[in-house]
This record gives sequence, C-alpha cells and structure tokens, in this order.
Amino acid sequence: MNPSCIRTDRWRPPKPLVGQRVLEKVLNRHTAVNCSESRLLVAVISAAIVDCLSLGKGVRHEARRFVLGPDLERWCDWVGLNPDFVRRIAQQAGYLADEQQYWEGGRAKAPTQPQGQTATPNPEGASA
Repeated sequence: MNPSCIRTDRWRPPKPLVGQRVLEKVLNRHTAVNCSESRLLVAVISAAIVDCLSLGKGVRHEARRFVLGPDLERWCDWVGLNPDFVRRIAQQAGYLADEQQYWEGGRAKAPTQPQGQTATPNPEGASA
C-alpha cells in the first residue's frame, strides 16, 4: 500500500423505487385534512425523505435526523399522518438505506513528483 495515496470514500446511494411526486401522492391520500396547507406540509415531509439520499453529507444527516426523529411526529400530527407509516413508506421506497452499505472506498492517485526530482533516494546517502 502506497502511503502517499489519498483515501477517497464516496457514498453511492441506491436508486429509490419511486420519486418525490409519488411519495407526495401516497402521503396526501392518507392525511386527515385536505387543503393547500396540508399539501405544503406533505411536500416538506417528502422533500426530507428524498434528501435522505442526498450526496451532501450535511443535508443527508439533517434529513435522516428529521425523518427518524421526533420532528417528523410533530409535522405528521399537523396533517393527521402516522409517523410510523411515513417512515415505513420511506423505507419501502428505498430512501432510508443503510449508509454503511453504500460507501465505496477508493484510492486517489498519489501526488506526482515535481519535474527534476527523482522518486528514489541516493543509495550512498551523498548529496548531489
């Protein structure tokens, strides 16, 4: 293993089974209230679910914290959705994938030597 190689891990999320529009339609069918405000709240919830597969680490972690935490319960309560149902839909649609399973390790190229310098040291230890 070359110690001068730089480790580059990339998260390659799986492709979800359905898109955000389908999520919104399913969730809107199960709300207790049918108005423009409830559709807005469902759009925010579904956007958070989609962000669970974001390539941006901060966005992904915040979305997962929202979907898996108590904040989702408050938002679901406002529109009459069961938060466990929302999480189950997100899981079945492929948005709550296990993060560790989709990390790909790789190696970047080693830094190149500047021109005029050799990569091997002088065997006699004498300076040139």
